[in-house]
Amino acid sequence: MSLLRAVEPDPGPAPPRRSERPGHRARPTLGRYDRERSHREGGKEDEDKASCTASRRPADCFAESVDVAVRYPFGHGLSYTSFTHSDFRVTATGPDTATVGVTVTNTGDRFGKQVVQIYVTAPRRPVSSPARELRGFTKVALAPGESTTVELTLDRRAFAYWDVTRDDWTVAPGRYRIQLGGNAHGIAASAVLDLPGDKLVRPLTLDSPIGDWFGHPVVGPALTAWLVSGLTAEEARAAQEGNDEALRLLPSMAMRQFPVFLPRRLPQKLLEGPMRMSSASPDPADA
Repeated sequence: MSLLRAVEPDPGPAPPRRSERPGHRARPTLGRYDRERSHREGGKEDEDKASCTASRRPADCFAESVDVAVRYPFGHGLSYTSFTHSDFRVTATGPDTATVGVTVTNTGDRFGKQVVQIYVTAPRRPVSSPARELRGFTKVALAPGESTTVELTLDRRAFAYWDVTRDDWTVAPGRYRIQLGGNAHGIAASAVLDLPGDKLVRPLTLDSPIGDWFGHPVVGPALTAWLVSGLTAEEARAAQEGNDEALRLLPSMAMRQFPVFLPRRLPQKLLEGPMRMSSASPDPADA
């Protein structure tokens, strides 16, 4: 039937040459989860091994991430007619949700179908991410000259990654790029969406960086108040300047090392109290 142009054509299988395959010239490095597991099991980290994170991605998404050409990208399709897209728009509906709208028009002289594909490019975040990920799609069928408006919803999962430290989906703050594509490699329109992300408050331990201690919304002010208690105004100002300098130069220093830089001994009980406070503090992401 396709020879008579009665139905939309199917490109059929046509795999690229071995030299064009994503894994031939570029190998992904170990992801954070793999490194942590390797250390826990006493193994040696091997940056030449492929991570399980990358192996779970579609091959062409990885190809786009490492700039390797493929013959038929993900989402590729053929048609006996042509389509145009207009009025592409992205509207935030919440702190981590949005709607996407676009008008699709059949500009050819035959009936045809097209899959509207919405991709999301995430900002820098703690995990490795592909160049873009398919987050929404729908198929439309249009007669010659016919137009339709398509609306797709992007929920929280469309912007989230799996945080192994929280054992939960997490939205990173930053600028996301919402893209309309004919396939994973061909982008027809794009818009940006700024999301506040999850404001995470993690429980504190003696191994937590001093930046986390002083940046904690509950513990930080309490710890600062103790450091300046009993001091004159001039001494308090000098102590505050010293703390600011330490945070600027050594924000990743473990809290257990910080007391040696203080002019007076920091009681262990004073740290145990804030650690209990941090564990009881609500996580704003769950609010």
